[in-house]
Amino acid sequence: MKRLMVFAWGLLLLASCSSNGDYSKMTTTSNEDSSYGWTSNLSQESTSGFGASSTAPVIYEESTETSKESGADGFQNKGGQEENDTRKKTKSKIIKEGEIGIQVKDYYQARNALDSVLGKYKAYIADENERKSRYSIENRIIIRMPAEYFDTFVGEIGSMASKVDYKRVTAKDVTRQYVDIESRLNTKKGVRKKYESFLVNAKNVEEMLAIEEKVRMLTEEIEAKEAELRFLSDKVSFSTVTLNMNQRLKYGLEEPDYVGPNFFQKLSKAFSNGWSGFLGLIIGITTVWPIILIGIVIFLAIRKPTRSFLKRLFKRS
Repeated sequence: MKRLMVFAWGLLLLASCSSNGDYSKMTTTSNEDSSYGWTSNLSQESTSGFGASSTAPVIYEESTETSKESGADGFQNKGGQEENDTRKKTKSKIIKEGEIGIQVKDYYQARNALDSVLGKYKAYIADENERKSRYSIENRIIIRMPAEYFDTFVGEIGSMASKVDYKRVTAKDVTRQYVDIESRLNTKKGVRKKYESFLVNAKNVEEMLAIEEKVRMLTEEIEAKEAELRFLSDKVSFSTVTLNMNQRLKYGLEEPDYVGPNFFQKLSKAFSNGWSGFLGLIIGITTVWPIILIGIVIFLAIRKPTRSFLKRLFKRS
């Protein structure tokens, strides 16, 4: 009996040892699997039992948002890089304008010299306003010339002056505006081309009319953008200079003092005025000829009765 009990205890000990070894082996395998990124069904079930499924979506959302933000930043950086590259490829667009006021000793000589300078620098006059008085001769001239000659032209105009009253020069960089308009223009052209391709595959009249309306609107916008580009290109290619040129005169130098007419001039004028008056009288009489004719008829009609009445009156007396 004692031997049976000892044998049973021995079997229990062996069973317990073997179960501990299997558990430790399972735990080790589980840990090894997790180190390679794998998860056993048992671990998933035990994790879900502790509510890990509710936290997993939160982790996923945060990682998704992070990836979105990083993607957006990447897109912005890429777009900014493309814009910078476009600006680097595009030559700087600068509008140069100037205004200069000068005094000259001889206006007409300076004006002729200005014509020579205009031809030299391929410039032209856009507007001119000349004024003369007893005190000065002034001229305000708006000149346009190729932008590459702007600085040289302004310097040569200053050398013509006896005195420079003022000089103002501005340079406005419109490169960003030019690139923006050009980019929008290319985008609109691409969209219009896409709509035109849709027009070929239109299924009915309504679709065709809707697509044609879109094409028309895009064409108007494209033409407006092209006009803006042409305007900017013209302002960039041709600079504008406003020149105020004047010569100050001594009082009465250009217009001598007034002297009245002499005797013969007065006599000639009086004869001319008399003849003009005579002709005017004839014209006036000719104008009222009906009244004169009626008056003559009335006079002849009452002439005889009046004579007879007067004769009888004198006889009685």
